Amino acid sequence: MKNRFNTLIAICKKDFIGLAPLVLLVIGLIIMETLITKVEMDLQGQIWGLLKMSAPYVSSGAIGLLIIAAFQLDPPSSLDHDWLIRPIRKRDMFVAKVLFLLLATGLPLVLIRFGINILNGYSFTESVLEASTFKTPIAMIAIPVFIAIGIISKTVLQALGVVVGLLLFSAMSSIIPALFVPHPDKFNFNGFEWLPAWLVFIAVSVCMWLVAWFQYHRRDAFMARACVGITLLLGTFTLFASFQFPLWPPIYSILSSLVDEVEEDVITAITLDSVYGCYPAVKVGNDLYGDAETPQEGVKGLAGLNYFTAWELETAGPNGIAFSTRVQARNLPEDWRLSTINATATYSASEQSSRFSFAPARGAVPAIVNARSDGTHFWALPEREVKRFVDDPATKLTIDLDVALLAPIKHILEPNGQRRYLPGIGYCSAELDAIQNELQVECFKRGFRPTLVSAEIEGIPSSRVDAAKPNFSPKFLQFFGGAHYRMNIASASLLQNPKIVISVFELKAFTSKKLSTTGLLGASAEMCPPPSDDRQSESLLASWSDRSQHQASFINVDRNVRLEVLEWTFDGVEEQAGEERATLFLLAGGGATAHSFDDIAPRLAKHFRVIAVTRRGFGASSKPNTGYDMPRLSEDIIQVMNSLEIENAIFVGHSLAGDELSALGADFPGRVAGLVYLDAAYNRESLMAVNDGASLSGVEPPVPRPFPEELQSYKAVQGYFNRIGSVGSSEGAFMSSYDFVSGTRTTDQRIGQAIITQLEAPRYERITAPAVAIYALENAAHIMRPWYDPDDQLLRQQAEEAYRQRTKFQAEQISYFRNNMPKAEVIEIQGGDHAIYTSHPDEVVAAILNLAAPVPY
Repeated sequence: MKNRFNTLIAICKKDFIGLAPLVLLVIGLIIMETLITKVEMDLQGQIWGLLKMSAPYVSSGAIGLLIIAAFQLDPPSSLDHDWLIRPIRKRDMFVAKVLFLLLATGLPLVLIRFGINILNGYSFTESVLEASTFKTPIAMIAIPVFIAIGIISKTVLQALGVVVGLLLFSAMSSIIPALFVPHPDKFNFNGFEWLPAWLVFIAVSVCMWLVAWFQYHRRDAFMARACVGITLLLGTFTLFASFQFPLWPPIYSILSSLVDEVEEDVITAITLDSVYGCYPAVKVGNDLYGDAETPQEGVKGLAGLNYFTAWELETAGPNGIAFSTRVQARNLPEDWRLSTINATATYSASEQSSRFSFAPARGAVPAIVNARSDGTHFWALPEREVKRFVDDPATKLTIDLDVALLAPIKHILEPNGQRRYLPGIGYCSAELDAIQNELQVECFKRGFRPTLVSAEIEGIPSSRVDAAKPNFSPKFLQFFGGAHYRMNIASASLLQNPKIVISVFELKAFTSKKLSTTGLLGASAEMCPPPSDDRQSESLLASWSDRSQHQASFINVDRNVRLEVLEWTFDGVEEQAGEERATLFLLAGGGATAHSFDDIAPRLAKHFRVIAVTRRGFGASSKPNTGYDMPRLSEDIIQVMNSLEIENAIFVGHSLAGDELSALGADFPGRVAGLVYLDAAYNRESLMAVNDGASLSGVEPPVPRPFPEELQSYKAVQGYFNRIGSVGSSEGAFMSSYDFVSGTRTTDQRIGQAIITQLEAPRYERITAPAVAIYALENAAHIMRPWYDPDDQLLRQQAEEAYRQRTKFQAEQISYFRNNMPKAEVIEIQGGDHAIYTSHPDEVVAAILNLAAPVPY
């Protein structure tokens, strides 16, 4: 045993001496690559970017050359090299070469990484774990490939020729998908990149072992080289088969049988809903590339063409249709998510043979959905299929989704730059980049890794960023691997002292779900017509106008922040000399704009000077990244008053504006002549607790979107409001908060969440101004909305419980308001809508006039 060990050391020493210049070059390149990729340097420019991109390839190529050169020092394929006459076992020679490579490349790489990790502030344990991790499967695959090439080649030059040939063969193989019409699943399942990677690794490892056995043990060069050729042929056939045969069904069957930690009734209750009424769509045309960079921008561009490969769009043809679907999941356990791992769309019609199945755009990220977020898929339907299905009234689209159920474990992280160990995710740190206005989160996990990692600002779930695609690789394959998770959360200054919530998701089960809709694009061709060449959004907007008699202006209230201010023309009896009309300030609810009062403001303008303000972050007002705490929002209103030279005013606020009213009354009593709360006098800290306890967000189907014909005019949209049981909104309000192109509201949810999470309890006891609070009491008969399924018992039970909780909370809030503001008037309107100024305008106007009557003009 000792002699064999000495033999191994002697061979390694010989190789170090013989390849010393190349070893030093490799170590130097490893050091350079590690410094470029791991050390933060404040350098920019194309040259630096090119260096960062090319450094790993250069060092990997040098390592590959060293592997080949090590075997070529004692070439196994030679018949006359002097090593063949030495009393050395062939197995020992092979092991010695591998040991040399570990000492010459693996050990320096680990030591260099370890040293840099220590300098970067990592702990000793984390530095060791990170330094000894395989970064990518490519490195694992490349090592046996280079070893096999080194064994079968007679010279280094011949080996380099084989490497070049393999690269050319790989490039040629990549065009195989373009030569055949692929099967619909065509490897579009997400999170399973490990599967082909490990299959390739196993194949090349077996090939390397056979090459070494034939070359060293049997001295059969022909069979050794034949192994390489057979492996290439098998790989090509497998690639072809993956595009021609359905690989996913058997894989999914195996996986779903191995992972099942969720009760069957829970899985059965999960329901998928389409967020859209009509799927946004465009003709593919001759412009094969879009300019959207995110799924959200792709939705606004209707098609997200940049998610498709040129081949996919060319196959669809210029008259093909690119469209997007958005899916929402409900009846999920709290905070769980569904990750789409495979999706297939199938059109069917009246004839049994009229079926067409196809896969989503390959460039889109996996859809990860829950009750609060939507998963988007992009599809391209060829023009021949459009012609076949568009006019058939029996056309139906079925989207089959194979999904993974993910359960979270949450951690809170302070953005102070210090690294902490968090169970399930490893070592994490976060820090604020004030210049980029983002929170930079970085985590490292060695060994067994979570399925998915995401980060968000605490209290702003819409700020969520996922670290990478989900990882479904088996645990036993993760032992030697590791992963870095980097997440940059934008708009960090939305909160004054933000904290970060890191969610670690673990796989609990696999299941399949279907979503079916009628027609080509979500409904009949009459309701959802196929796209035409004209600009539909422009023709829609042409029939809309803001008819309310107001003058719009913008007033600066902060650095680079200006607010939209509307003032309505006085339409009453002119005041007597010496008299001055009282001023009304109208403040809209959360997500709304000053145009919300377009209908009621003209009535108030017969008696008052009426002004409405759109708060920062919404509508036409500026949308800065900071200033969404209540002191700043109320200060904005005071700045508007100062600019308009208004000493004091009566403030009328709806919903969220009630917090602004309470802050103004408590902090600026001299500027407040009266307060009118329009279903707004609530302690929203308590309201959030109630909503968490009896929320419909997990079981409620999405509110239906308007059909195109319902957007033809303001009169037409009234039909939409009736369809969803809404009192509607003014024409100007709808125009200012709705995107006619994407069919979505223009509100940035992050801003609304930033305001809500920073709210404080109202200080009623400090308010001295006269006040009136109007409460809209919900009608029990309306708890099941028009679009709810009346047979959905789970939804009905949850809706009834939510109604009981809201009613109890409202009664408590009314009592609290009466007790703390005994001189204030309380008006309760049974069956009133939350937009009480729309459902009961007469009562609102009367209450404002009654409050203003004793106020001296």
